[in-house]
Amino acid sequence: MLPDVCVVRQPRPAEKVFSRPPLIWVEILSPEDKPIKVNDKIRQLLEFGVPNIWVIDPETFEAEVHTLSGSRKVEDGVLRAEGTAIEVPLKGLEE
Repeated sequence: MLPDVCVVRQPRPAEKVFSRPPLIWVEILSPEDKPIKVNDKIRQLLEFGVPNIWVIDPETFEAEVHTLSGSRKVEDGVLRAEGTAIEVPLKGLEE
């Protein structure tokens, strides 16, 4: 499995396929994505130890955040990485 986009902690990993989980895994939905497959991927990523998973619909800019402590829809338009100061406004992604 490879992310669409990810954020890793230093030092940057040398491998192309992760042996350690990234800090943030970003999944950008495509029209072919089926909810059951996306949910299965999220489960696998959480089991692998990814602490922050962001799922973004590029057409509507709706998003969900999945962490080990639970899942939530992004209501205020800002993606946040739990346990960090990282914040990414969804509105800035559309430009």
